[in-house]
Amino acid sequence: MLVIHNGTVLTMDENCPPFTNGAIAIDGESIIATGPCETILMQYSGAELLDAHGGIIMPGLVNMRMQSRALMRPAGTRGSTQLAFDKRLNLDTVKYGAYAAALQCIRNGVTTVFDSAFVPNDPAGTLQTMYAAYGETGVRCCLSFETSELPGSARMRAASDENVDFIRYCGYYKNPSVAASFGIGPVSEQSDFALHLIRAAAPADSGFTVRLNAKTGNDPVNKESAVERLAEFGLLNDKTIICACGETTPDDVELIRSNGASIALASAADVSVGVPCLSTEELCNKSVNVFIGTGTASSDMLEAVRNEEFYSSVRGHCSTGAGVKALLKENPSFAGRLFNCRMGSLAPGASADVIVLDAGAQCCNDADSIIDMLTRFASGRACIHTVSRGRILMKDRKILSVDETRLSKEIAAARRGISR
Repeated sequence: MLVIHNGTVLTMDENCPPFTNGAIAIDGESIIATGPCETILMQYSGAELLDAHGGIIMPGLVNMRMQSRALMRPAGTRGSTQLAFDKRLNLDTVKYGAYAAALQCIRNGVTTVFDSAFVPNDPAGTLQTMYAAYGETGVRCCLSFETSELPGSARMRAASDENVDFIRYCGYYKNPSVAASFGIGPVSEQSDFALHLIRAAAPADSGFTVRLNAKTGNDPVNKESAVERLAEFGLLNDKTIICACGETTPDDVELIRSNGASIALASAADVSVGVPCLSTEELCNKSVNVFIGTGTASSDMLEAVRNEEFYSSVRGHCSTGAGVKALLKENPSFAGRLFNCRMGSLAPGASADVIVLDAGAQCCNDADSIIDMLTRFASGRACIHTVSRGRILMKDRKILSVDETRLSKEIAAARRGISR
């Protein structure tokens, strides 16, 4: 049993407003009680204690879009040098990319990450290798392997088979730390045959993680938009996550909405590779489910929210808090449905994914003020404790779940090896 005490408890539960000098009690993988420090400490006197040092005790964050492989690329890798890098990929690259992402997650208070293997040359066994790394660190993950026709039909079928095998693996073992989604590479690269193969191969209840990389207008070859083609082949459902969606048309946005699919934004990453951005505000105004991720950037989700607000303002939209809602409500709501647990709340019965952020000199007593302070001024570097499913991954900014010093040296060595 674990008690996190001596902090302001931001429950994110409408039935329980924030309170100062509070504590939460954790038994196994679930939260069992919240309340005043004195009460909780007395009631659970034999529990292990984790001092919040006056910080903000809140639910762990969810990164809905990560690409860990990119963390292994040398800085400035683009074009032909990126292709040369991709051809040298091996399972060590996969493994240490996932380790690097997991360490970033823990340090930034991210307890659940959605990671997509996106390079056509990724070796067989990629998803199991990624899961082993995330599992060792304690970060919950949902993984997908992009299926693309670009590297040839044999590679396409191999990627499809890997998705199917991993989806079935997750379904059979029902491990609460891992889930799977069927990955689909840029739709403009896929023929009708490829999309038909994907739909036929995917188990009936599969969700899909799709990278559009689409600009305004129809596909020059297929004469349809990427979103129209996804709908035509039955690849839009309430578990479909669309990434790098670019300047999709109003009709495309309506197709996404009407099929219950969602869009995961990572504007900073998309703009860096020339993909235009949609706005959280305009999408939410059209009742589209919007999630926030970081893409190929770090796992600082508080910084990601500020990026989304900035790009919304660039597109002429005043902030209505859509990015904040996506981070604190929509991200954990979708993840909780996928992992079959309650996430994004510190209410009794919720999954024990908890972080503590250093509040500094700020002193707020209501949820709106605390959230405004965090999303406007704080960063992932404010995280001092990270707990995932009741397991302490980081305490007083020291990662406990793995040997960070050793891993960091191995990651650096693997990065140097792949860049030669």
